[in-house]
Amino acid sequence: MISVEAARPNERDHIQRISGKVFSDLGEFQNLPHRVFSVQGVQTFLARCNAEVIGFAMLGFFPWNQGSDEVADGWVAELLAVAVEPEFQNQGAGDGLWQQANTLIKRMRERRSVYEIQVICPQIAHAALRFFHKRGFVQRDGWVRSYSNGQKAVRLVKPIEGLPFF
Repeated sequence: MISVEAARPNERDHIQRISGKVFSDLGEFQNLPHRVFSVQGVQTFLARCNAEVIGFAMLGFFPWNQGSDEVADGWVAELLAVAVEPEFQNQGAGDGLWQQANTLIKRMRERRSVYEIQVICPQIAHAALRFFHKRGFVQRDGWVRSYSNGQKAVRLVKPIEGLPFF
């Protein structure tokens, strides 16, 4: 049985362990989730199978910065990292993590104007790209960057229902 809940401050080591497995081919990025675990404005969720932590998702909210005065007070929800242990992938942990993140985004929308959800994803992570495309994310523009090891990354966005897509 897979469950998802907010991470507690003493659960940082799970993030480092899973990041090391899942993001090892992304160079220095594998250390980023561990470093931003306690950053204000970032919420981390853990997926568990029985009592074992098998995955995590990190969600942050950042001021909208798209050069449009009409949405100067807007926010972007960014999935900073989503990772599930390889042996537990395709068993519902990713869905549970996405549902928790989406619930938090909906709650944030009650207080702030959140215009889109974004995620930066390795261009060759085909399973991750399929996961996000199934949930309505699209590659919005020609934005392509590289991780520290040179692997290409793309920006995927999901507009918030009922709001303009910039």
